[in-house]
Amino acid sequence: MLSGLLIGAMALGSAAVHMEVLGVHAVGEAPEPCYLVEMVIHAAPSDLDLGAFSQGPLAGIPAQAPWLETFLDRRGERRILDPFAGPAPHEVRLAFFLHYVDLSRPLGSPYGPVMLPPPTPRPRRLAFITYREPD
Repeated sequence: MLSGLLIGAMALGSAAVHMEVLGVHAVGEAPEPCYLVEMVIHAAPSDLDLGAFSQGPLAGIPAQAPWLETFLDRRGERRILDPFAGPAPHEVRLAFFLHYVDLSRPLGSPYGPVMLPPPTPRPRRLAFITYREPD
């Protein structure tokens, strides 16, 4: 059973893109407020633009977009290089850092607004994803 939250959907061609947020996890090592967001995008297009996911602007803070995106295997245990290998439709699991998150507001996406669930502790399986400050 998936504990994720269905957060957005949009039909592209013959497949409907829909997303699930699997978790939102506080990043204690970040010098500014930051969360690690894990999600699955079902029927993801091969031209997926993660820069089009954003939240903001928020009270004088510019719009925030994903940082250090990591594509994951189907179980969310390992990094993969090409989530679009093989025939379409693609199921893309990924995690990314997002700064200055307002959990009461949706994350904008090309597939509609994405509501974020309450934060939970980061699962041990995601410990290999390390935070680095933006340049």
